Amino acid sequence: MKEVRSDPADLKGQYAAQVAADLANNAREQERVSAELAVLEKQLQALQADRALLESIRQAVTTGTLPDAAAPPRTADGASPPEPGQGAAVPAPREKSPAADRARVAESKASPARPARKKSAKNDGPTLGELILSHLVAQPEPRSAAEISAALGESHPQRAPKATVVRTTVEGLVAKSLVERSKQGSSVFYSALASPPQSRGDNAETAPAPEAPAT
Repeated sequence: MKEVRSDPADLKGQYAAQVAADLANNAREQERVSAELAVLEKQLQALQADRALLESIRQAVTTGTLPDAAAPPRTADGASPPEPGQGAAVPAPREKSPAADRARVAESKASPARPARKKSAKNDGPTLGELILSHLVAQPEPRSAAEISAALGESHPQRAPKATVVRTTVEGLVAKSLVERSKQGSSVFYSALASPPQSRGDNAETAPAPEAPAT
């Protein structure tokens, strides 16, 4: 059989391609190792700093003096922060001042500001009782609380009293003997009295003057 001989030019091209690939891989490996080396250098520097701090603390524990380099940080009020694993320091209770106690007692006894009094209903017009009484006086027949409320709502829309309020008010008029209550079945009706009751002094007849004794 005849031997197949490779062309020297092709061999040179293959070698050149292989060398180029190896150079590229070498460059990537150098970059990777350089990055790892930078990280390791930083870790080494941190470990060295920790060692220096630990040695200064050991020296302080041994000699009983704490160098400035190993002194723990201070808080804003000058107190040392709690060590790891310990809770925050509980501040000491402040001494009570008798003057401050008296001031607090005076403030607690001070009466709160009283709310402004509401304007009297008379300043805005007649009261609800007066309106109800005037309405009943003008009615020829007794009216229920619902009918009175509806009538006042039409004549005085700005007031528009509810039936429950009207019933309470008209019952007050009944207690004052200004309105008379009557029942028709289960319904209750109200009517104004012809005239309010007079006092006993007004109803009492004038006693005749005693006759003079005969002489």
